[in-house]
Amino acid sequence: ADCISGSSEVGGCDTLFTYGGQVYSRIRITTPVQSPPYELDVYDQMIVAVHWASGLLRSRNLGQNWERLFLPPSSVSEMVPERTYRWTSQLADGTLIERYDPRFDTNLLGFGVLIDHNQRVWTGTAGGINISDNALTAPSDSVIWKHIRHSGESDGLAGNWIIRIRQHPDDQSIWMTNWPATASGEEYAIVRTDNEGETFTRMLNGIKINDIGFSSDAIYAVGDAIYQSFDKGNTWREIKQISISGDRIPTNTEFYTVGSTPKGLYIGSSQGLLYTENDGESWEIYRTQFPLEGGNQYNTEASSVSSYAYPNPFSPTRHQLVRIRFNGRNIGSFTLRIYDASMNPVNSLQSLISQTGDYEFVWDGRNSMDQQVHNGVYIGVLEGPGLKTSVKIILID
Repeated sequence: ADCISGSSEVGGCDTLFTYGGQVYSRIRITTPVQSPPYELDVYDQMIVAVHWASGLLRSRNLGQNWERLFLPPSSVSEMVPERTYRWTSQLADGTLIERYDPRFDTNLLGFGVLIDHNQRVWTGTAGGINISDNALTAPSDSVIWKHIRHSGESDGLAGNWIIRIRQHPDDQSIWMTNWPATASGEEYAIVRTDNEGETFTRMLNGIKINDIGFSSDAIYAVGDAIYQSFDKGNTWREIKQISISGDRIPTNTEFYTVGSTPKGLYIGSSQGLLYTENDGESWEIYRTQFPLEGGNQYNTEASSVSSYAYPNPFSPTRHQLVRIRFNGRNIGSFTLRIYDASMNPVNSLQSLISQTGDYEFVWDGRNSMDQQVHNGVYIGVLEGPGLKTSVKIILID
C-alpha cells in the first residue's frame, strides 16, 4: 500500500515519507548488510546513529524505538520544512525518477555523527557535513539542516567524505576528518571550525586520518601514523618511535581510533590497543592472546604449550614481525636462537626478565647480518631459567 508503481528493480520498492507537510518517496533498505552502522552519540535519553544506506536514525528512548531523519540532497545548502526538495534516483532501465535513494546521492550515505555541547547534531556523509540545531527536539518532518560541501575555497572543507567529528573539550571547536569523495580538487586533511561551519582551518593536508582525539594539552590525529599537536593544530609532529617495553610495533601499523580518559590516552590499531599516560613518551599494548595454558575458554580440550609463534606462516613483507610467545616462570636472561632447516644459526635475540609472566620475542625475518632470509622453515630455540623449548616458523615472502 505504501509502494509507488513503476519500480520493477529487485529491492526497489519505494516507501513514502513526509517532510514539511509534503510526501516524498524513498528506496526501501531491505537488509542490514546494505547499511552497517558507523557511529552513534548520546544525549540524555536521545541516541543518534549514522549508517551507510539508512543514513541518520534517532531514538528518543535509548534505543527501544527508532525513526529516520532525512538529510538534504547534495545539491542544496540547507533544508527547511517550508521548501520543496528533489532527490534523484534511477531505475534499472536508466529512467530517472524523483526518489530518496542513497545509491545516487552521496549526502545520504552516513559515516560520522556528533552531538555537540549545545545539542546541535553534526552528521558527516560522503557528500559533506550537515548541521542541525533542532534534530534532537523537532519532529522528523521538521528537522532543519545546514549542508556544507567542498567548494575549493581555502577556508572550506578539504574533502566531502566526513568520517569522524569530534569536539574539543576546552574551546568547543569542532574537528573532523576530510577524505576525497568525488569532486575535483578534494584531498585528505583534518579541519577545525570555531564558528559552526562558517569557515574551516585545514591541517595535515594530504594525510589520511581516521580519527581525532584530545588528551590533557595535546591533540592527536591517527591514520597510517600517530600525529600530535600541543598548539591547537598549528604544528604537528609524527610519533615515529612507539616505545613499548619488550615489544615492537611494525612500521605498517594502521591506527584507527583514539579516545581518552582523565588518566590517559587509548589508540586502537591493527596491532592491538595502545595506551599512554604521558602523552606518548611510553606506551603499553593490549592484545587478545591465545593462552599458553591448556583447557582455556577458547578450547577446553587444548593442551598446555611452553611457546608458540604467530602469525605462522609469517611474511616479512605483510606482517613485518613474527612473535614468539613463552612463559617466563623464573626471572633472568632468556635467549631466542633462530636456525634454518639444516640447523645453521641465523640470528640470536636476548631479553632480561625481571618478573615472571608471559613474554614475547619479536623477529623481523632477518639474519645477524641484517639481511632478509629466504623462504623456508626456521626453528626458534628458547632458553632461560627453567625453560628450554623450540618453535617452528614457516617464513614466506
